[in-house]
Amino acid sequence: MKFDETIAERKVAALGKGLELIRQVHSLLLRGMLKEARDFLDEHGSWFADSLILLPPTYVENRRSIRANLESIAVKDAAKQQVHDESKENAIADEVTDSWKSSIELAHKAEASIYEELHRH
Repeated sequence: MKFDETIAERKVAALGKGLELIRQVHSLLLRGMLKEARDFLDEHGSWFADSLILLPPTYVENRRSIRANLESIAVKDAAKQQVHDESKENAIADEVTDSWKSSIELAHKAEASIYEELHRH
């Protein structure tokens, strides 16, 4: 019984921390602070890796997708600076906007997955 209680306590703690972190990421994304959101995710990467087994699968997948989107945005922004064709610049800008919007939605769904997990227990 003690083992189950320990796991449950660790899970609740991980869910609370996960909720706190994804709310911060969501806030940064909503404010368009993409580099800061990427840096924030990187700063908490060790915690995320250590907590994978305790977090809902949707949270894990969405957090990884957000990080990948932010990396892609950074690469596209750098490429956009090298392009001198307005139509290509606009196409890249549209891709960046789509990735940004997708990241906001992913953060929202990751947050919701924490609430769903908490309500199950």
